[in-house]
Amino acid sequence: MTRIYFDNCCYNRPFDDQSNILIRLEVDAKLHIQEMVKDQKLELVWSFVLDYENSVNPFADKRERESRRGGVWPFIFAVSQLKSQKRHNR
Repeated sequence: MTRIYFDNCCYNRPFDDQSNILIRLEVDAKLHIQEMVKDQKLELVWSFVLDYENSVNPFADKRERESRRGGVWPFIFAVSQLKSQKRHNR
C-alpha cells in the first residue's frame, strides 16, 4: 500500500480562505486523499515532527486546534464533516 505524509500545512489548509481557486483546489485534493486514507486505499504516516512543528506555530488558534486533534483520525473525521456541510450549503 502506498504511504503518504501530510505536513502541518496540509492539515491547516481546509481552514484557509477558499475564495482563491488555487487554495480551493489544494483543499479538494487534500480531502480526496483523506478519503482514500479513510477507505484504506492509502496509508497515512505520522511523525513526531508534526507535533514539534505545531508546537512552534505562531498562530495560537491553529496551534491549539492541532494540539487538541489527539491524532489524525479525529481530525480527518472533522474535516470530512466540514466538507459535507459545505457541499450541503452550496
